Amino acid sequence: IIARVPNVPGDRAAVLGQGGALAQARLVPSGHLVYGQSKNPGVIQVLPLDPVALTPRGSTVSLVDSVERARNGGAVYFTVSSTGVLAYAATGERHQLVWVDRSGTATPLGDPAPLRAPRLSPDGTEIAVAVNDETRRANIWIYDARRGTRRRLASDRHSLSPVWSPDG
Repeated sequence: IIARVPNVPGDRAAVLGQGGALAQARLVPSGHLVYGQSKNPGVIQVLPLDPVALTPRGSTVSLVDSVERARNGGAVYFTVSSTGVLAYAATGERHQLVWVDRSGTATPLGDPAPLRAPRLSPDGTEIAVAVNDETRRANIWIYDARRGTRRRLASDRHSLSPVWSPDG
């Protein structure tokens, strides 16, 4: 059992123990389970995992702390590509997307803004994110990490949760 919510006393122990609600667990092809824990503030952790046996191959490691999370304690605002590229929103009223490569080098994308729900494109080069405007209505923006540019995708409604199609 990887995780159980709630963790029932007497049940077989879950691989991922308590310490904050689990959020957005994703298994990447390298065999690592990347997940958020909705603590205050949120954290992003990684666990080497045997994807067939669903058993750990090592210990959990914290990748990032002070990650923004939903006010209700649910979502932790991060995304990870199938190649292991990680993007997240740091805590605070205004957040900045940060591109982190495998060596741990962090590159800020754009200016700080009231961001939430970042989603990495299937090819790992763009990030769709909801950005609150001055009226607190969210619009979807696309950040291009290669070019360092952004463009507004949706602005006619209150758009909260961007989702990529498999072909981008």
